[in-house]
Amino acid sequence: MSRHRRTAQSVSSTPRHRGAAMLLVLVAISVGLMLTATWLDGRRESVPVAQRIAAATIARHAAASGLDLASSTLDAEPDWRTAIAQGRLDQSFPIDTAMARWEVRDADDDGPVDDQTIRVLLRCVATVDGLEAASEQTLEFEPAEPVIDLGFGETAIIAERSIRVLDRSAILPWTGPGLQDVGPVVIGTLGGDPVDVQFGPEAIAPGTEVLVFETDSDGVQAPGQRLIREELPPMAAPDVPTGPAMPRNSMPSMQAAFCADSGPSRRRAGAESDGRIVVREDQVIRSLGDLSITDSDDRIVVEDGTLVLDATRDLHLRDTHITVGPRGSLILRAGRRLRIQNTSIEGTTPDERESDRGGMLSIESASVADRVLITSDQDMVFELGSDSLVVGTILAPESTVRLSGDAVLHGRIVASRVELRDQAIVYARPDDGRIIGLTAPEGPHRTPEGLLIEAVCVPERTDPETLTAIAEEMGVTVCAAGQVIAPSPAASERHEEKNSESIRKHRYERQWKRDRSDRSRNRDRNRDRNRDRKRGRR
Repeated sequence: MSRHRRTAQSVSSTPRHRGAAMLLVLVAISVGLMLTATWLDGRRESVPVAQRIAAATIARHAAASGLDLASSTLDAEPDWRTAIAQGRLDQSFPIDTAMARWEVRDADDDGPVDDQTIRVLLRCVATVDGLEAASEQTLEFEPAEPVIDLGFGETAIIAERSIRVLDRSAILPWTGPGLQDVGPVVIGTLGGDPVDVQFGPEAIAPGTEVLVFETDSDGVQAPGQRLIREELPPMAAPDVPTGPAMPRNSMPSMQAAFCADSGPSRRRAGAESDGRIVVREDQVIRSLGDLSITDSDDRIVVEDGTLVLDATRDLHLRDTHITVGPRGSLILRAGRRLRIQNTSIEGTTPDERESDRGGMLSIESASVADRVLITSDQDMVFELGSDSLVVGTILAPESTVRLSGDAVLHGRIVASRVELRDQAIVYARPDDGRIIGLTAPEGPHRTPEGLLIEAVCVPERTDPETLTAIAEEMGVTVCAAGQVIAPSPAASERHEEKNSESIRKHRYERQWKRDRSDRSRNRDRNRDRNRDRKRGRR
């Protein structure tokens, strides 16, 4: 009886086994069909994907090849600026199966290329079947008209004795929107002794190089230093226009002083309906004693000509606003003390902007900072304090310059002693190679042995006649204290080959240092990245 039950159970389980097998077969067939459909669909899409990948690869290689071609073209052009202006690089051209085009811009301000451009952003865009690839490179060239600055225009601060950057004061590069900081800010003393340059523990000076006098020609330049081969020559204060002095014990109102008649039918300045005092031609206000402009209602606009405020003793500006137009200039001079408090002295460019194109200082005499000159030929004390803003150049080689409070100076300083305190800031042009100055190790201002030629070492090199003689002797344009003097064509031709070689060496020296600095930064960045990775693994 028990045997019969086991047989019946075995017979009755057979249909269930067959159903499970059939289900597994159906699942396998479904999976197989799905895989087949996926494979067929992927095969149908793989061809276009492969074509797009190939097109992108061709476009990328074409962009790189086009960039090399553009770089070689500009290097071979004797006048590459003219070639760009004439549209030589505007036409599209084929490379393999790609169509390529070039884009050329000023690398510093993203504007069009002009005579002031020395760094060119070259970009090549290649297109294949609607896919674009781009490759870009920055090229450096010599200025259209190289100028040797004999007034330390490539530096931020030059002092005869000492520089002190204390508290939370700062020395920063003056860079405008979109402008790249491509050079250091240079400071130092004439003797090149780093001990004379003092930074407080909270002082801010990124990218600053300190001048160091090194007698050993094979000396190693440490980070943050710029070696000079000899002590720098002193510079005399520039001459300032003079005029009749006001009586010592008589100080008229500013309206009366500025609006004095200059002739029977014209006035040097006029008071506008909005209270502004507008200067429209050269005018000298000179006091044998003190001169003060402290009325908060005083707003002076120098539209044209040069306005000179000259005090034999003290010159004091407080709660005043002075604007210098594109055709105007301002000179401040004092014999004993010059104080500027809660005052703004600014300039505008021809398009009415508050700074030059790109926000940078310029070697041209028409630049904003060079149009405002603060000077003295005596042992004066210049104080810029409180909430003051000055766009200008301080050339007072015998004087002491102090910036304190929240004062801001856009420009540069040449003085005997310089001191920054509190939250004072000096915004200075970085040494990006546009200016070839006396601290540059290569250039027409140096002998084949690398020493400064005798002509550029005279203290009176700010005098126009002296500048003219130096320009003739060197055969290259020179500038100092806002004066730009070009040599005669005969002198230029006589020294053309030598100067071209010297300028080429100057550019090569700068590029080599920059490349070395970039490699050093990359090594530091990679080292920090590897260290962070190791810490993350732990």
